[in-house]
Amino acid sequence: MALVVVLSGFNGFSDLVASLFTNFDPQLKIEPAKGKATAADLPILTQIKRLPEVEVATECVEDQAWRCITASRPW
Repeated sequence: MALVVVLSGFNGFSDLVASLFTNFDPQLKIEPAKGKATAADLPILTQIKRLPEVEVATECVEDQAWRCITASRPW
C-alpha cells in the first residue's frame, strides 16, 4: 500500500515538473541550419504563426557570454 502512495506522489510530481519546464523548454524549436540567427520576418515563420494549431510563437535570442569578476571590479 505504501508503494502505491509513493508512486502516486511521484507521478503527480513529474507532471508538475513537466508543466514548469514547458514554459522554458518549448515543445517545438525552430533553428537555422547554418549560422546563429535568422530574420524574424521570414515568410515561413509568418506561416507557422498563422497555423491554427500554434497557440504561441515567439522569437528568442540565445548565445553564450563570459563574465570576469574581480575584487576591484565586482560589476
